[in-house]
Amino acid sequence: MVVLLNIQIKFPSFSLKTVSPSVNLPVTYYVAICVFFVCLAAIVIKLTFWPVCVGSTACDGWTVAGLSATILGVLAAFLGILGAILLDAWWTGLDKRVEDRVADAFKLQIQSVQGSIDQQKTEIQTVQSALGQLTPNIQTMQANLTQFTTMVGKWLKKPF
Repeated sequence: MVVLLNIQIKFPSFSLKTVSPSVNLPVTYYVAICVFFVCLAAIVIKLTFWPVCVGSTACDGWTVAGLSATILGVLAAFLGILGAILLDAWWTGLDKRVEDRVADAFKLQIQSVQGSIDQQKTEIQTVQSALGQLTPNIQTMQANLTQFTTMVGKWLKKPF
């Protein structure tokens, strides 16, 4: 849509969704280019061996050049239309290709993050098991320290 002087002009959108998936558009485009060159060769050969102006009409080089340019212009316009159709088909499939690439990139990123999360979990479990083994030793040391302080307290209360 283009807005010119507050006038909205809507351009029609063309889509190749109705084209069967078995049609290979780049191959079709290459075939169209070959047809273009065959037509070009046919025009050159026709104008070289069979003159355009026959009979009582006046014919000069510019008339032949104008006719050739017109025919080649029509063929070039046809080729341009085929190119536009091919470009539309490529843009139609672009959304799906981008979504697939983004999804693959996110999957790789998620796997990377999940791997580091799993590594952190194993490290946490290792530390927890080590702490679990140290807890009874700490409790035993605390009980021994309590006994020691009570014994020292008793010892200090005795006269020398």
